[in-house]
Amino acid sequence: MSYSITLPVNPVPCPRPQFNLRSGATYYSKIYNTFKAEAARALPGALMAAGLNSKLLGPLIVSLLLRVTQPKKTKLEFPKPDVDNYCKSVLDACNGLAWEDDYQVVALHAEKEWAAPGVAGEVIITIKELRANS
Repeated sequence: MSYSITLPVNPVPCPRPQFNLRSGATYYSKIYNTFKAEAARALPGALMAAGLNSKLLGPLIVSLLLRVTQPKKTKLEFPKPDVDNYCKSVLDACNGLAWEDDYQVVALHAEKEWAAPGVAGEVIITIKELRANS
């Protein structure tokens, strides 16, 4: 079975965690935490709209199309942060909602591009279940 999910959230790369030396606490940037909160709000409805009513449990092939909100001025042809960092944030956001854990993803294809000027960013996720008999 295959599912296509459109997540109406601007993709954000997963940053390295920061450490508070006094308390020993680990934390992430505000931008990343905002992305995680927005994705957590949008994902359940997007999953239902795609016909995915329960978490997937087996091995998965995932494709990501990451359309990043384009700044008003840029000379870059495509978003600068590494594509694997964008993938990490999206895969982590899907943990516990689309699948149990992203260790289930056995193959991953990803592309990043600018969203059209003036159009909000989004993530298009295609998930294909692998079955032993397929």
